[in-house]
Amino acid sequence: MAALRILARASRSVSTPSLVVQRASQISLSNHVFVRDLHQTPVALKRKFAVSEGYDDIKSDDDGDMFGDGSSESSSDALNAKVSAGATRNGLRRKLSTTEREARFNKDLEFLSSRIGLKPRLKTPQPRHTAWQHLFQLAATREQMEQVVDLFPLWRDSKKQFTPVMAEGFVARCEEMRCPDLALQVFSDHPRYGFDLSSSKAARHLLHSLHLEHDLSQSITLVALFKLYELPMVTQDLVACALLMVACIKSKDKKATVVANSLVPELKKLLESKSPADWVVPKPKTPARTTLEGKEKSWLAWTLVKVEKALEEKGENVGWLRDWRKEAGHFRIVGPAIGLP
Repeated sequence: MAALRILARASRSVSTPSLVVQRASQISLSNHVFVRDLHQTPVALKRKFAVSEGYDDIKSDDDGDMFGDGSSESSSDALNAKVSAGATRNGLRRKLSTTEREARFNKDLEFLSSRIGLKPRLKTPQPRHTAWQHLFQLAATREQMEQVVDLFPLWRDSKKQFTPVMAEGFVARCEEMRCPDLALQVFSDHPRYGFDLSSSKAARHLLHSLHLEHDLSQSITLVALFKLYELPMVTQDLVACALLMVACIKSKDKKATVVANSLVPELKKLLESKSPADWVVPKPKTPARTTLEGKEKSWLAWTLVKVEKALEEKGENVGWLRDWRKEAGHFRIVGPAIGLP
C-alpha cells in the first residue's frame, strides 16, 4: 500500500500536476491542514458490474463518427444521447446483445489502439474524440474500462489532448459502473495518463461518486487535485463544499470533524452569495432532472439536510441554513432535518 502526499503551493499555479507518493498526506483546506494516512487499496470486485439501463442501447452503424480530424465536438449530453440512441432495424430500436456489445467493444478498441501512440501501426483514418465516448459507453465491466484507460497514454503520445467533455463522459461512465476509484487513479497520475481533470462538472460528479461508497481519503485526494488542475477550490464551489462536508461527517474521524467544522463558515458565505431560486430541484421524471445540472441541485438538497442535522445535534444555530433550504424548496424534496435517521 502507498499513500499520497499532495503539497498545496499557494505561491504558484501548477499546469502539469504530479503527485508524490509519501507515508502521510498534508492537504490544505481553507485555513486548516488535514493530516491523514491516505492508504490506496484496490477495490476488490467480486463480480463484473452490469451496464446501466440508460446505456443499453448502442448504435451499430456509427463507425463514421469515430474518425476524422476531430475539429468539432458537441456537448457531453449530445454525445451521450447519440451513443445511447440505439441500433435500428426497419425503423425500430433494438438493443445490442451481450455478444454483439463485446464484439463491438473489441472492434472499436482495436481501431483506436492501432492509430495512436508514438509509432501507430495505421495512420488513416485518424480517430476523433468521439471514439473515446463510444468506448466509454460500450465498456460493460471494470476490466474493459481498464483496457480503455490503458490507451490514455497513447493518446497523449499522439500529441492529442483530452477535452473537458471527454473528462465528463469518463467520470459519468465510471460512476454508472461503480468504479469512480478508477477515474481518481487516472486524474491522480498525470505523468502516466496525461488526462487532465479539466472540468469542474467532472470534478463535482466524481466527488459525489466517491463520497457515497468510498473512504474519505479518496474524497480528500480528489479535493486536493482541484488546485493542481486550476479548478475553483472547494471553498469556492457550493456543491463540492457540501459534498466534502458530508463525507467528513460520515467518517466520524476526529480530524475529519475539524475539516467539516472549518468548512461551516465557508458554506455559509457560499449560500449567502447564491439565490435559493437558482437551486430549486427540478421535478422528478422531467428532462431537467436528468441533466447534470439537475442532479447537482438534487445532490445539494440531500447534502445540506445532512449538514443541518449534524450541526443541530451539536447545538449550533442552523436558522441560516434552514431558511435557505426552505426558500430553495428543498423541504419539498427531503423535508426538514428534524427527525432524520
